[in-house]
Amino acid sequence: MLLSLKKAGKYKLTISLGRTEPMAELLNGLNLSFNDNRKLKKIISSKSKTDLEEFFKSKGLNSRSLLEIKNLMAVCGKIECLKFLKKHKNKIFKDSAKKIEKIIKNLPSSVDYHLDFSDFPGFDYHSGLVFSVHVAEFGFSIAKGGQYKSIQNDIVREAIGFDINVSSLTKLNQKK
Repeated sequence: MLLSLKKAGKYKLTISLGRTEPMAELLNGLNLSFNDNRKLKKIISSKSKTDLEEFFKSKGLNSRSLLEIKNLMAVCGKIECLKFLKKHKNKIFKDSAKKIEKIIKNLPSSVDYHLDFSDFPGFDYHSGLVFSVHVAEFGFSIAKGGQYKSIQNDIVREAIGFDINVSSLTKLNQKK
């Protein structure tokens, strides 16, 4: 995908990377309704700690889970931000850090990256890697996607899908 986007123009690309497993682990432990879970994800993506605290208080949720989510919201930036995940007692958190590090080490040197473990571009069916691709001075992502699992006839199939915003690419190429 990155190579295709590079061929579409001479722009500096930044890929935003994250993994869904740590946040899913925390959210599943809260036993929220579908609508409350969706509302909470929206609050988390907005990174509003005040709204998060108000939500937890209104639902009578425990402060330990609140702290864990706040800590995960802080996993944002460059590779150094993975310290929280690496030191976490939960294996899912540690494994997520290792998987992201492996991706970062294999990125082309011409592609910058940003990590964010609480902003998930795309859809609720992603399970694992999530990403979006951005171009400097362009207000929104030009591509996004992630990993998902499908179960058919008791067989689990994993895949990675993405979509490229063709109209955005056209606008970028007109700026040249």
